[in-house]
Amino acid sequence: MMERPRRVNNRTGRFVLVNLTRASTIEFDRFPGRIQTRAQVNWDGQDVTIGMRPLFYANREPRELLVEDLWLDGTLRNASIQPQLAELEALADEGERGTPSVLLAQWGDEQYRCVLRSVELERVRFAPSGEPLRARVSLTLLEVGGEERPRVVAQRVRRNEESSFTF
Repeated sequence: MMERPRRVNNRTGRFVLVNLTRASTIEFDRFPGRIQTRAQVNWDGQDVTIGMRPLFYANREPRELLVEDLWLDGTLRNASIQPQLAELEALADEGERGTPSVLLAQWGDEQYRCVLRSVELERVRFAPSGEPLRARVSLTLLEVGGEERPRVVAQRVRRNEESSFTF
């Protein structure tokens, strides 16, 4: 049984995806019902002969942003959304540098500089000509850092002259 689409004009605000590589913008017609973020911190255990291994911070993975239930909707204007869908699908293509585009996800006061990990498109309404008029979109984005260079991690454990460990 096919689910009926919810009303698309029932929320204020916009979720916007700016392509920083190609200088283009995709503005969605409905603010998502939820935005999930996932952060992961990596810890390394120190080898010891007895007892519990102490943990040391190693690094962190890029934040992952899951945005579901975004809508592109041209039904009120009776306009095809095919250009926006093609632009979304092109975000996964390799650009001039051999990598997909860097993006800026914006909503409210929040901004995330990111790259596309995955995009899911569900076309749910069509014009008599077959052109898509409405689509539900889900995005998974990975946060990318600024232009700063990664720090070199100093050696965490060294031996001193008495052959005991110092931290």
